[in-house]
Amino acid sequence: MALCISLAWSVAFLAVLPHDLVSASRLVTSHARRFLIVSSPSSHNVYYSTLPSFHDFTLPAAERPVTNMTLLIDGQLDVCNATVNVTNNATGNITCEEENLGLLSPDGIAVYSNPEGQSVLFVSDMEAENIYSYTLTVQGSSTLVAGPQQRMMDAISGGASGLSVDIDGNLFFTTGSTGDIMRVAASETSTRNGSTTLLYGALDSSGAVSKPGSIATDDFFVYWANTDAGDTAGTVARAPARNASYSAVSNNTTSTYPQAIAANVAESTGVCAARDAIFFSDANASFYAVKKVGGSIASVTSSMAAPRGCVFDQENTVYVADAEGNAVYSMPAGFVQLRAVRHIFKAYEVDSPSQVALYMHGSAHRGSLMILVSLSLFFTCQP
Repeated sequence: MALCISLAWSVAFLAVLPHDLVSASRLVTSHARRFLIVSSPSSHNVYYSTLPSFHDFTLPAAERPVTNMTLLIDGQLDVCNATVNVTNNATGNITCEEENLGLLSPDGIAVYSNPEGQSVLFVSDMEAENIYSYTLTVQGSSTLVAGPQQRMMDAISGGASGLSVDIDGNLFFTTGSTGDIMRVAASETSTRNGSTTLLYGALDSSGAVSKPGSIATDDFFVYWANTDAGDTAGTVARAPARNASYSAVSNNTTSTYPQAIAANVAESTGVCAARDAIFFSDANASFYAVKKVGGSIASVTSSMAAPRGCVFDQENTVYVADAEGNAVYSMPAGFVQLRAVRHIFKAYEVDSPSQVALYMHGSAHRGSLMILVSLSLFFTCQP
């Protein structure tokens, strides 16, 4: 009986955790080394740094360190050189098809870590209209290394302005010219130009897909920031992450999705999911929050110059890129009722940051497994 009671408390404790499995996984990955990764289109680079320590957060605001981010991918270091003479099956010379193309305008970024501990960084290059992938490894306690560039997808018309990956490794992206929400199955992300699925498009009868830019997922829904007519179509909209019934021909007239959950400004430049809330930025200087199901919108802060992408650290903090402020700011995100924050903190200095992503080394999203094991033990024990 004692064993059953103990396991019952284990299940009850897990049940009160935030419903998304990524947050639940923090229980068993608290030892993970955590990194913030930032894209910078104007510098052609991608940067990183470790997240602030618990000690850093206990310091008075004036004493908190501001970290200069470290170069992770030098977009101009290995730009394609078609004059290099290396044997090629077709021409005898290496071409840009086989070379590292560098980065022209890196924007959307996303990180996935599989259960085997392998991690990959996806980067969308808006100017090149490609999506690249890089393996990630950690050296020592705080050095992050990106492997060789691999082209995952070529010639995306207008580029992929937003990237997000779910707990299973499925990649979601928005297209620049057609304004669609696309999905690449995890099994296809290691294949160049693997098959893609149109999830939601501009022809959708709801009108909630209006030149989508930044995108986020919580494994059940995808959320996107519209960059056009957001005050009527929806500044932020959501729809199921798996949609087998959508058809651009039928205009998706049989579904209640996509669904606008905020419609307060015409253009949004960043969006991220944090427990039961969605944070998003506008094209000016404001940063907002709304519940995932919609409702009242909180103006969180207007203290940044040009907020862009954001990311939740799976604990209590949101990090926001300020493109004109050349900084990444942190602010609390653990409040029950959405509200304005009194203070934001400059955590990093970096040249013109755009989008941000979280990488937890040592994390393989095992939270769902822990819940299943606990439930299994509970229901098989006997008094």
